[in-house]
Amino acid sequence: MNIAVKKQDLKKLAQFIYLGNTVINGYKKNEEVNVEYAQFAQDIYRQIIEVIPETKSTYKFNNMPNEKSTEAKIADFSDRIYDSVQDYYLDFQNALFCDLLDRQGE
Repeated sequence: MNIAVKKQDLKKLAQFIYLGNTVINGYKKNEEVNVEYAQFAQDIYRQIIEVIPETKSTYKFNNMPNEKSTEAKIADFSDRIYDSVQDYYLDFQNALFCDLLDRQGE
């Protein structure tokens, strides 16, 4: 299946994927992480980066194969996506924890 996404909507797609993966894997220990979802997020980020190249990565991998530089670009992109959704994510966390506290008080 192919899904058409406008170039201007790619950032929104990346944000949805970041938030979804964070909800699925965010609080799990390394051995509990759902690798399928984590890898899917990385694959989508890689494809988005190819369409809308970002500025130079802040991560430096000197004398490393191209795969490492791709990993650095994905890590940098993921950091920027986190920065762009941080307010939504913190609001979600606060609402969730407040709701859980309210339920405990019932």
